[in-house]
Amino acid sequence: MVVGRTWEPRRQQYYLHNFLSSRPDLNFHNPQVQKAVLDNVEFWLKRGVDGFRLDAINFCYHDAQLRDNPAKPKALRQSIGFDEKNPYAYQYHYYNNTQDENLGFIESIRTLLNQYPGTVALGEISSEDSLKTMAEYTQGEHRLHMGYSFDLLTDEFSAQYVKQVVQTLEERVSDGWPCWSISNHDVQRVASRWGKSQKAEQNTDLAKMLFAMISSLRGSVCSYQGEESGFN
Repeated sequence: MVVGRTWEPRRQQYYLHNFLSSRPDLNFHNPQVQKAVLDNVEFWLKRGVDGFRLDAINFCYHDAQLRDNPAKPKALRQSIGFDEKNPYAYQYHYYNNTQDENLGFIESIRTLLNQYPGTVALGEISSEDSLKTMAEYTQGEHRLHMGYSFDLLTDEFSAQYVKQVVQTLEERVSDGWPCWSISNHDVQRVASRWGKSQKAEQNTDLAKMLFAMISSLRGSVCSYQGEESGFN
């Protein structure tokens, strides 16, 4: 049985869902499920949408053999987008996301989007090695147009850390296209997260500086609800 993410610590075992228990995972191994999702995508493309932000796009497929995720030692539990005390941090997530079959499905999405010039697919990616997966999912001209990871949605914000994330991605992404994000609905706003010791007016300046920083990087930018204006 695949154990996934949950916000209910007492119920973290023996289920087939990655997020809330009210949101069971679809079985993407079923061709009818794949077709239904692609039909839904095309429904909106026909109505003129410019593209899609694909939430947790590497979570579509689970391990076909339903193998258990191995336990992760406490010393290696790192928080990128979730609390280290969350049961989600207790495992290596080898079998409940980022399966090989997922690449074929995102290529099907791209094939469909190519029929509607000017549309784009942005993928949110969180895996055991998100930067590696991000590079893989945006490689070439047949997968996602761009993707972003949780690697800058952390509490860590030293110049060295940011430099490491950018360099690592650039080394791996080759012809892919990144999208940078330092805030989203899963984490505290960046001005509050990275400016805990500063006064409110300083946080506004910090927010503007940080937005200028990510805007200077190669790639596109996701701005979270007024972030570019210095909102805390």
